[in-house]
Amino acid sequence: MIAERGLDLADAKQVFSGFYLSRADTKHSGEEQRTITVGMINDEVVVIVVWTPRENERRIITMWKANEKERQKYYEQRDRPG
Repeated sequence: MIAERGLDLADAKQVFSGFYLSRADTKHSGEEQRTITVGMINDEVVVIVVWTPRENERRIITMWKANEKERQKYYEQRDRPG
């Protein structure tokens, strides 16, 4: 599924090395805590990553390219002064 989206799940960790926004995924968390994070990979592609904490790591569940509205919100927050 990830390959069909033109993404490599191994790249998802790049999101956490730059500016990113996260929120709890209360709709899909169920038994495990899930988080939705928007950030950038390869210094050019804004993506959405869904992940869950596992010990001292993040287990990536899925990732997809952000839509126009999601990209706009990301850039507004990233480029906000202060």
